[in-house]
Amino acid sequence: MGFSVYRSRDGMDFLLLSQVERDVFTFEDHDVVHGHTYSYFVRTDTDLGQSDNSNIESSSPDDEAPRIDITSPSEMAILGVKDVEVFYKAEDEGSGIERLLISLDEMGVKDVLGSTSTKYNDLSDGRHYLRLSARDIAGNTVNLTRNFIVDTLPPSLSIMTPLEGSIFSSRTVTSRWKVSEDTSNVASLTASLDNGPWKDVLRYDSWNWTGLSSGKHLLTLEVKDLAGNMRSSSVNFTVDLDDPDIKIVQPENEFITADKNVLISWMGHDATSEPEYRIRKMNEEWIFLGNRTEFTFENMPEGMSLIQVQIKDEVGRTENDSVAIVIDRTSPMLSVRDDGKEIRSWKGRVEIDLELSDELSGVDHVEYSLNSGPFIRNDEPSKIILEGLDNGRWELNIVAYDRAENVASTSIPVIFDNTPPEILSHTPNGTISYRASSIRLEFSEEIKKDSIHLTGDIIGGQRFLGNTIEILLDQPLDFGRNCSFIISCMDLSGNVMKRTIIWINVSGTAVFSGKVIGPDGRALEDVKVTLHNGKFIYTDKNGNFIIEEKWGNVSFFFTRKGFQREELQTQGYPGRENWVGVIRMEKDDKLYVSKAFSFIGGPLDFFLILVLIILGLILSLLLWKIHENRKFQEVEVEWENDKQW
Repeated sequence: MGFSVYRSRDGMDFLLLSQVERDVFTFEDHDVVHGHTYSYFVRTDTDLGQSDNSNIESSSPDDEAPRIDITSPSEMAILGVKDVEVFYKAEDEGSGIERLLISLDEMGVKDVLGSTSTKYNDLSDGRHYLRLSARDIAGNTVNLTRNFIVDTLPPSLSIMTPLEGSIFSSRTVTSRWKVSEDTSNVASLTASLDNGPWKDVLRYDSWNWTGLSSGKHLLTLEVKDLAGNMRSSSVNFTVDLDDPDIKIVQPENEFITADKNVLISWMGHDATSEPEYRIRKMNEEWIFLGNRTEFTFENMPEGMSLIQVQIKDEVGRTENDSVAIVIDRTSPMLSVRDDGKEIRSWKGRVEIDLELSDELSGVDHVEYSLNSGPFIRNDEPSKIILEGLDNGRWELNIVAYDRAENVASTSIPVIFDNTPPEILSHTPNGTISYRASSIRLEFSEEIKKDSIHLTGDIIGGQRFLGNTIEILLDQPLDFGRNCSFIISCMDLSGNVMKRTIIWINVSGTAVFSGKVIGPDGRALEDVKVTLHNGKFIYTDKNGNFIIEEKWGNVSFFFTRKGFQREELQTQGYPGRENWVGVIRMEKDDKLYVSKAFSFIGGPLDFFLILVLIILGLILSLLLWKIHENRKFQEVEVEWENDKQW
């Protein structure tokens, strides 16, 4: 009892292949050729014989494993993404693939039979391991492994030098860097300066950039790994080849002021960096100011100070500027020639010499005003010239300014006189009744002594008595004799007078002169000197008087407000000057007369006055008669006020 196994190679002719016991239900045919198809059926063997044929089953012998391949990624591929799709294929020409398994990093085995790809998401950076296995129906199996790298991070790149914002004082700058890649290798490293051409520096860790210009520069490095990840790094640096510059804008050099607090301001520039400043007074410590561009010095002493400001750029280059400052709080020295005395014009012009000095800042200018009028700036500080002013007294106010605007002032009276002098009276007065040895002329003002020029036939000399000139004759002027001369002279202001004067001695007169003083012995001016006949004259500023009268006994009366009235009688002689002496006037109520006539007084006063009045009337009539009969001629020749003497 058992089973009979039949085989056919063509499906038509079956031959008995083998018989097996009745308890065996499987059979393996080893006598086959791969690639052929064999058909089988089974008959049951019993004592009664064989059964009918079983169903026919065909089979092809398969001793080859399936063919599988991972088409992507390739072995040790470096991928720059975290989501990786794996592509594969599996084939079997024999029995056919029964299953296809895939796993990643020995985890998560999946049957992917019937598909051509599997996607893995969010993979970590690093190395990964793929396994693909297949088994055909014949039980043949095959395995395939694949390694790949996921690298999504760019390489690290660090520029060591130059540092960001650094400044160099050389045209050559060395750059250094550090590159690292943890997952894959560095594929390329390039460098560019100022966006210029890229240089391959993969084999270097430093590079010298030469021939750089002054200014700002940009250095860029770019690195890529094998996965295509790229990182770039840039630094800005500056090449400073130029010195900074600085200019003090306030105050100007040699600035002069009276203020003890002085503001210094300046402008600084550096083409490549933000400069710093410091300031000092010369030979003192520096004061650091950072980026400030002004500073105020307080309580500065008088005198000159030199201020120095320094600029410094970031590479240490410095530049200085300085300014001299003069602090002057002292007024200038001002003095005037004949300071405090009046100054007279000379020929219509006044020149006033000034003595000015200022030790610190120097004299700037002078201004003057007349009689509190507006001030006029004088072009010449050492001299003031006045012209064209009206006659009279002017108050000249002078103010001197130094360059710090400190002032000094003074005032001085100025007398302007454009009028030639005049002859107020002659003594003798035209007709002479005695043998005169001199002739006196009283002028309207003081005459410059060295300016007098006399031309005459009997002129012997001259002498001064205040505003009076006594012309000495070389021989007495007898009765009936003429005297003529030409006089030219200047007053103290240079005004010129020229006249011709003629005298004829036709009658007898005498000349009386004297001086009046006060209780303190000083000369009295403007004392009225009256003769017994009513004729009068006033004393000049020196107290002197001179008057012409008929010779013989003459009475004088001296009156002045605030003083007692004085009297004097004397005898006059023709042909010479009669000096009546010095008359002293008292301020009290006591009557004072000359000692020679002290017997006159009391009850005789009224009688004496009455007699004098009668004699005065008689003399007046006589003088009028003489005046009518006298022969006198006076000729004014010319006035030469503008003539240079």
